[in-house]
Amino acid sequence: MIYFIAQNRNLVGFELVLSNVPGALGKVSSLIASYGLNIEYLETCFLSEGEYGLFIIVDFTKSRIEPQDLLNKLRGIREYVLSVSLAPTIRDIIYPPRFCIIDLGGIRAILLSVANIEGIIKGLRERLGDNINSIFLFQLGYSVGKKTYELYAKMRNIKDINDGIKLFMALIRGAGWGEIIDYTIEDNKLILKIDRLWECEIQKREVDRPASHYVRGIITGFFREITRLGLEVRERKCIALGDPYCEFEILFKQGNKST
Repeated sequence: MIYFIAQNRNLVGFELVLSNVPGALGKVSSLIASYGLNIEYLETCFLSEGEYGLFIIVDFTKSRIEPQDLLNKLRGIREYVLSVSLAPTIRDIIYPPRFCIIDLGGIRAILLSVANIEGIIKGLRERLGDNINSIFLFQLGYSVGKKTYELYAKMRNIKDINDGIKLFMALIRGAGWGEIIDYTIEDNKLILKIDRLWECEIQKREVDRPASHYVRGIITGFFREITRLGLEVRERKCIALGDPYCEFEILFKQGNKST
């Protein structure tokens, strides 16, 4: 990821390659702490069985030690640190020099910024109109939901609705899509309450009806595959309309197997 430096702070990035052995990360963090420095951010990157990458942001705001001095100290831990360098910057942005694939449950993932998702969601609405846009996004999400089931649930033989909910919770939390804060299972329906759902959050004060079509489609495709039942998903509450969270009602059609 890239990291934005707040004003009046002296944050410096370091890119390290560490031996993949017990104690390597602890040795690095202990050395940094011994100089009264705090690690602001940390991420790792698998490189091989014997080594891994480490990208850290260190706060030098009130420090008397210079970044170059810490760099030299880190180079001295030769038992654990195979290489270390300062991370590049562009104005107020620090970013890692090494490309690293983002992994979500063993499957490659990508990050989409607000610029990406607003451009997609709002751009489609402007060009296609509300009705066609909602149908297009729902169908797109439905296909994604079915594929999500195939890649994450089917390979783990998840068929129980409770396990399916837990997996769905893990996936949207891990991807930064939102947080399932509560759910209720009844005889013929499931209620999901999702906080900070990105699709609706970016459309606050811009719509006059529940705004989720893409994620509603994903929920439909995913849980239809889990239950093997026909179902309908309605968004009953939406943060785009001022509600505290988004609430989805999943109505199961008993005895109606999906195909």
